[in-house]
Amino acid sequence: MPTQDESPMGTAWKTAAVAAAMLLLAGVSAPADAAASSPGRCSPAMLGTDPARLTVISGGLSRSVSVRIPDKIARGRALPLVIDLHGSSGNGARQAADSALAVVGERHGFIVANPDAGITLPGAPQAHYWNIPGVPLTVGATPANVADDVQFIADLIDQLVATGCVDSRRVYVTG
Repeated sequence: MPTQDESPMGTAWKTAAVAAAMLLLAGVSAPADAAASSPGRCSPAMLGTDPARLTVISGGLSRSVSVRIPDKIARGRALPLVIDLHGSSGNGARQAADSALAVVGERHGFIVANPDAGITLPGAPQAHYWNIPGVPLTVGATPANVADDVQFIADLIDQLVATGCVDSRRVYVTG
């Protein structure tokens, strides 16, 4: 009889845990970008024409992410980033409403990003599923030719750090 570690689900959870840890470590332990720490450089306009939405190019796809920037950003200093991930069949807007992290971010001075996962299924356009390579979906097999969400989150972090608005040493993922 296979042990938990030998089962497909045991392997899937290990892969998911490693992917999540890699994302977290990439953001937290990345060398400090000089621009990310320089005061006076960041403004909401640097994130695009609509500060509440950011367009991220990842894997040749253009994806929109909800980003809540606290008023403290006007002072120009780089702030921590919290990426608030929704569960399977959820979406970024619903996760933002449920977690209310934007309210906490406003009070404590951190940016909150609420991305949508890259997989939607026919008949449920508001239900999004994360594509973590090698990890099956909770609703069955992963469709072919879908976006790599691990790369998407890494690209989101890189793009926000490049604006000077996010401190590369203080990037966190929750959900």
